[in-house]
Amino acid sequence: MRAKFVILSGLLILASLAFAPKAHAFAGGDGSVKNPYIITTAAELDAVRNNLGAHYKLGKDIDLTEYLLPGNPGYHAGAGWKPIGSWDPAFSGVFDGGGYMISGLWSDRSGEHFIGLFARIHEGTVESLTVETAGTGMKGNEQVGVLTGNIGSGTIRNCAAHGKVTGRIMAGGLVGYAGGSEYTIAYIEQSHATADVSTTDYAAGGLIGLWASSGTVEKCYATGSVFSGGGTVGGFVGTASSGLIRNCYALGSAATDTRNAAGGFAGTLGAYGKITVENCYAVGSVSGEDASRVHGFVGTVGSFGADIANCFFDVETTGQTVGGSPGATGKSTEEMKTKTTFTDAGWDFEWIWGIGAHRNEGYPYFLAFRTGQIPRTGDSGKVLLWLILSAVFLTLFFALGRKRRTQ
Repeated sequence: MRAKFVILSGLLILASLAFAPKAHAFAGGDGSVKNPYIITTAAELDAVRNNLGAHYKLGKDIDLTEYLLPGNPGYHAGAGWKPIGSWDPAFSGVFDGGGYMISGLWSDRSGEHFIGLFARIHEGTVESLTVETAGTGMKGNEQVGVLTGNIGSGTIRNCAAHGKVTGRIMAGGLVGYAGGSEYTIAYIEQSHATADVSTTDYAAGGLIGLWASSGTVEKCYATGSVFSGGGTVGGFVGTASSGLIRNCYALGSAATDTRNAAGGFAGTLGAYGKITVENCYAVGSVSGEDASRVHGFVGTVGSFGADIANCFFDVETTGQTVGGSPGATGKSTEEMKTKTTFTDAGWDFEWIWGIGAHRNEGYPYFLAFRTGQIPRTGDSGKVLLWLILSAVFLTLFFALGRKRRTQ
């Protein structure tokens, strides 16, 4: 009897040791594909910059509020968060948010470029992550976004950004600039931004400030107010050239107090390379000083041109009656909330889109939009296994005790 008790006690001790805190820079893992570093504190998040090519995964929500206070490591003499990486070296690893959130982020670096949680993502992936700013949000000079200032070649998937972004040029709710000095292929998928974005000079967009990549943006949306005091402004993207934007929408406003281009979806399309835009819509208010460059969907189309197909804008809510290009059709609010408006144009309401008065104010929404709804993994599995082992131990312990008393 005593031997059985010793064995059970030994098993419980081993289980406890298996889940004990590890004595290294991260909460667990070795940075490999199969065993990524586990991040559970602000200091561990800050340590990502020391190995930009490794694999990481959040193990819990992280609030940066205290870490960025005066006297703490992230304050940096009032500049706040220092973006992870730089133009070169950029973040080239994999960062899996696990469905968790990083909150309390702010950075006041008005004289610097590449401002975001990450400075630049190049040949790397960031996925399943929500980032929320605090206070003044993200401030920079050039290429500013909540998630990253820049993405070269790489992937952003199932991510969300909330807060405020301010820059001189190329500012977006999620990404400031997608592109680079070299040929790049970026993919931004199933992501969104709910942010107020502004630039003083050029390219402000609800999701992306400037898109100049040969990649794809798909199943993304943006909401919030977007303003540019001296350049192109769009509810979804400020300026977009090259690549493909498909199945996306903008709910937020786009405004400029100058004679620059403004559009409910994009300020300018095709400025530096021909771009294709398909199955997208815009509903936010659009305003500017030059009526010839202010339209419901796109402010202007550049010299490289744009293939715009099956796109729509709300003539009532945008305040505009002209889309800015063939392929962008204006509809009444009632028509924009009617399924046949879109199915007649070939939109996929079986696998991609849904529509109904109960959601998205009646406008089309994504059926499988998972950002912020991804099952969280890591600690929960350990806790469950701990509870199971504890329950088994206690059950056997009391069962053996009763058996001994009856003997």
